[in-house]
Amino acid sequence: MAQGFSQIPGIHYTEIFASMAHMVAMQTVMVIAAAEDMELESVNVSTAFLNGEIDTKLYMRIPEGLKVEGEPGPGEDLKRWVLQLLKGLYGIKQGPHIWALKLHLVLMAIGFKQIDSDHSVYVYQCDNTRIIMPIHVDNLLIASNSKEALSKVKTERATHFKIHDQGPTKLILSMCDKMWDEPSQVSDRGAGGTMLTKGRVSG
Repeated sequence: MAQGFSQIPGIHYTEIFASMAHMVAMQTVMVIAAAEDMELESVNVSTAFLNGEIDTKLYMRIPEGLKVEGEPGPGEDLKRWVLQLLKGLYGIKQGPHIWALKLHLVLMAIGFKQIDSDHSVYVYQCDNTRIIMPIHVDNLLIASNSKEALSKVKTERATHFKIHDQGPTKLILSMCDKMWDEPSQVSDRGAGGTMLTKGRVSG
């Protein structure tokens, strides 16, 4: 497995930023979704870090049990052989950062923009269609005033990444057990009301 603890800053990696929307931003999106009766759904990107492009030369020892072409023969020291990583991998220091960069480029290419107050929140606006998307590493919360636009965004994501469509949002980072009663949309006394209350309590 990747031994990120052995990586040296400035040599093996530079940035370790992980895209994680602030809790206040997540709560604000919930309130907006409730107030404007927006659709709210969740998507998880499977093995997200493997989509990132390695930004420096990085090598790792051949994992035990992995067969590779040209591997050491009988009697040769396996520890003298290494693999060069071309894609991100769980366990390396820059894994979250290069994944965040990959997702950023894909979102920007289809018209999303980062908001100034939180670079892990993206917004798409075209005519009367609006989509708000806070990111928490590999989890995407998608709020939209158009179910058709929301479905289109999920379809677009699936052309770039392997995704798990979780459908209508019922839990966000385990903040509450049940967020609303209607399965397809947010109610004021559900998500918005609950999250607004939590926001006031926490400060």
